[in-house]
Amino acid sequence: MYALLWLVTLLRLCRCMLADSSTCGHNCQNAQPVLLQTNLLVDEPQMEPLRRADRMLAFISVSSNTTVMDVARNNIAHLRWSLGRDNVDVYMVHYDLQKSSWLTKHPDWYSQNVQFAAEQRGLKPQHMQKLLSGFDMSKYTWVWALDEDIDFTGTDMIRFLQVAHTSKSQIVMPAAERVDFPHQKPNIGCSYRYADVIDVMFPVFRPDALKTVLHECEHCIHNDSTWGLSRVWCHFVSRKHGIQRGRACAIVDEARVVHLSFKSHPKYGNGSHDENHSGHVRKSATKAGYAAQRDVRRWHPEDYVPGCPSVVWATECVDRAGIPHSLIYSNAVTTNHSTFHHKSERECDGSIDDDQ
Repeated sequence: MYALLWLVTLLRLCRCMLADSSTCGHNCQNAQPVLLQTNLLVDEPQMEPLRRADRMLAFISVSSNTTVMDVARNNIAHLRWSLGRDNVDVYMVHYDLQKSSWLTKHPDWYSQNVQFAAEQRGLKPQHMQKLLSGFDMSKYTWVWALDEDIDFTGTDMIRFLQVAHTSKSQIVMPAAERVDFPHQKPNIGCSYRYADVIDVMFPVFRPDALKTVLHECEHCIHNDSTWGLSRVWCHFVSRKHGIQRGRACAIVDEARVVHLSFKSHPKYGNGSHDENHSGHVRKSATKAGYAAQRDVRRWHPEDYVPGCPSVVWATECVDRAGIPHSLIYSNAVTTNHSTFHHKSERECDGSIDDDQ
């Protein structure tokens, strides 16, 4: 695409240089970038420069599965290569209490790459709330809260952080396939999109925003489920930090990760990677999820984003030229859709089950 656009520009310049001054004149000397129907400018947009001194804390919850080990080690190698070894710290939480397995299989790697470690059962938001309380995050520009089944070895981390800086959002995430919320899939027409919902699988936080979520958002983090948290933290951070509503969270479409979807956590039946593992969330975990989600909404009705994942959308697309485009699908809202939305919302928060 960019090769074609540059070719168009080159042809225009050549034509101007070959033409006489009466044909070309002042307009050619001050020619503007060509705006094609793709809505992309030939010139690269003005992006915030990546600050090489940016530091990242990668907070990862892992099991002792060998595939998980390989993915984590490759990811961290790529992250250090991209940002600089001294600009990345790793906080590894062993939710299966098997840190010893890592030390047995990869002792040298562990000592050289993992700066902080803990063994703690539970879910990632719980881990962060407990382990990062009193933890000095002031030296980091970003904190990446990663699940164990995210592969970003093919992600341009420099570009990702550059676009993240440009968005000025407090919580960002790269786009990905195989996600719970369809609006988080890549949109090729956007550099990034503002959204009201960012999933808990691999969000990247500004440290102050993370502190706000972990320590000020009451009833947002539950012991047995993460449900509801992703629906509230964007507006909550926006309100607490005085940010325009709808701009606290962004999805970076220019940078994508691969969600491997191991479904290895104990909430998925036996919590293993073997072929007999169904990959379905246990009924008890689903019930706990609905309960957590309703509790979040009850405590934060002004910040909570309702509706099933299929009707949660990104709100604004900023293309590669830096031009914003509204993504509010008002023309798709009909009377029947309103009824569907209400019904879906009750089904998605477990209210239907409670009525039966």
